[in-house]
Amino acid sequence: MEVMKHKVCLEPIHKELEVVHNTPLRDVLIDWGVEFPCGGRGFCGNCKVRILSGNIEMSDSHVALLNKKRLNTDWRLACLSRITEDVTIYVEQFQYIIQTDQTPFPIEPEEGDGIAVDVGSTTLVAQLMDLRNGKIKSVATSLNPQRQYGADIISRISYALASGEQASRLSWLSRDAIGDLIRELLPGHGHNVRKIVLVGNSVMHHLFCALDVRPLSVYPFQSPANDMQILRSDSLHWPLGTDCSIRFFPNMSHFVGSDILAGIEAVQMHKQDCFQVLMDLGTNGEIVVGNKERIMCTSTAAGPAFEGINISQGMKAATGAIYQVTENCQVKVIGNVSPVGICGSGLIDAIDLFLKQSYIDGSGAVRDGGKYLPLCETVGLTDKDIREFQLAKSAIRTGLEILLTEMELSLDDIEHVYITGGLGSYLDIDKAIHVGLLDDKMRTKVVKLNNAALLGARMFLFDSTEQDWKSILQKSHYCTLESHPCFQDLFCSHLFFPMDGDD
Repeated sequence: MEVMKHKVCLEPIHKELEVVHNTPLRDVLIDWGVEFPCGGRGFCGNCKVRILSGNIEMSDSHVALLNKKRLNTDWRLACLSRITEDVTIYVEQFQYIIQTDQTPFPIEPEEGDGIAVDVGSTTLVAQLMDLRNGKIKSVATSLNPQRQYGADIISRISYALASGEQASRLSWLSRDAIGDLIRELLPGHGHNVRKIVLVGNSVMHHLFCALDVRPLSVYPFQSPANDMQILRSDSLHWPLGTDCSIRFFPNMSHFVGSDILAGIEAVQMHKQDCFQVLMDLGTNGEIVVGNKERIMCTSTAAGPAFEGINISQGMKAATGAIYQVTENCQVKVIGNVSPVGICGSGLIDAIDLFLKQSYIDGSGAVRDGGKYLPLCETVGLTDKDIREFQLAKSAIRTGLEILLTEMELSLDDIEHVYITGGLGSYLDIDKAIHVGLLDDKMRTKVVKLNNAALLGARMFLFDSTEQDWKSILQKSHYCTLESHPCFQDLFCSHLFFPMDGDD
């Protein structure tokens, strides 16, 4: 008997698949990097999809987990759905805000094309560049399909360590995904592409290059494989000539990857007389302070909260995320849809508002012993969310203060404070200062960058003598925060919110 099959169209990525009747939608989407935070058990409601055509029957679990407004607009939970007819669905998680960069910079012209790739934990971005004039010819982006095995890098390390087969799977997921981006960039077979530069954090570096991640998981977290990795297009199965140079740039240390190396290149910190600060408010919360003489860097544990991890209704900057909260408690949502969660910038705005309205005191406690502060009908903050934010913002402030101390500097000595990472684009500087994430002395010094790693990767395409990145590494030193004698006192002091009259 012939097996009944149905077509499933996935939007907004324009993919059409054919699946067997009664296939769980979770099985379809997991191969495309869709996350199921509760393991697909129908508890969290974060795997929402919208029916554009066709139908998926609703169960009692759907009714319990989706609010009435969402039910009226054909939303479903992927983990509780099965395909029983042809259907077109809009997958909410595909609509992440992926940061690219178009910043021009001076070049020494070369022949052919080059591709710069930012290998992020959540998103992948590739830009095709004409090396003769420095113009960007095309851009391709996607989610990192490794996400199906963990939203954070610790989960992916654990998955990779379970077996060689699983480590290989993570490696090929990112390799194949970037190969697809390259095919999207190139109208032909790509024989004019002369070089490719890849940058990413240390875990992405190791997983992509099929290196052992075990050293990154155990003290002292030192890997012997942090250096530049040279790869071949044929071994990666990419549609490029064998003479194409493919390099994954070196990590700066065990927790500071080549994405930060590229960020330093982007702001030209290593060539400046004045001192600068670079803060990547993303996965690892990396901070760099330096100039042309010396550079010091560190990483903090701040990133997860700013990316929605460990926040009860937290999410990355994607469709449905509250990214702004106004003074009269009006929420603004990415994609102009019903709010389903809150991203980093929205979290800062919400806490800023609750502080101003005295719903939260300087210690972070909710007024009258409360446990929950609503922002709208479906999204709010718990007292634990506020504590998570306090831990994150304290980690950033403590990290920066220790670096400045080690460099024998103060914020008065800093010319520019560059902020990059997913949080940067929507960050309200005044509110970030009010909640204590940034110091008031930074107010006139902050420069927000869309994607410093991608800009730096493009600049590395023209570093034919390799002088720039080697110069950065030679000048750089890593500072371990936890062993610093001032760490505990500083961390505890920065947990508190600044109140009126505080410096």
